[in-house]
Amino acid sequence: MGNSEEEDRKLLAKSVTVNLIQQFCCFQDHTCPPQFKDVNDDVDETVEEEIKQRFKDLSDQLNQVLQEEYECEDRKELGQKLNIFYPLLTFLTLAMTLCGIYMLITHKNRTGLIVMFYVMCTLCGVICVMTVCFFCCLGGSGFEEDERLNEKANPVVENWNSTNQHSGVVAEFKEEHFERRGKNNVEIPPSLYLWKKGEFESEPLV
Repeated sequence: MGNSEEEDRKLLAKSVTVNLIQQFCCFQDHTCPPQFKDVNDDVDETVEEEIKQRFKDLSDQLNQVLQEEYECEDRKELGQKLNIFYPLLTFLTLAMTLCGIYMLITHKNRTGLIVMFYVMCTLCGVICVMTVCFFCCLGGSGFEEDERLNEKANPVVENWNSTNQHSGVVAEFKEEHFERRGKNNVEIPPSLYLWKKGEFESEPLV
């Protein structure tokens, strides 16, 4: 999509999915299907009530798609793996950090310093190997599952765009992705956008 298209269209509404169930502490349950929240909180005041309701109906349809997707066995298995991986990764990282703090405190104790250094190196190696194996060998990236989700969601959005073409708006669904925010990459959950079609808009944004 060209720069002129990016500048010409206007964001009217946005809805992101939320995970309604937490596994424990701050860790979400990856086996629970995320759901779009009430879109009425993030709607431009110029949007007509009819369009707003249609957009909400679209989010409800996509919620059903998400429900069906998370009932698939491979998606459940992926969620169970993630429920183990992220807490374990957090625990190992915290342990490595505590070892580093201990080294700073006891830097005069040569024997303790050497022991903690080897412990830190071991933990760092375990984290690296575990991460590479999980995402590269155990299917932790979820690429296939996300591709299947797109194949289910895109026809729903395309049908909505076709039905509402006369209204001058277009919907866009994005699966979970990362966006650059300042110096950091921020994980964005599945999102639904409502755009006002501009002069240069010529194709569905799906």
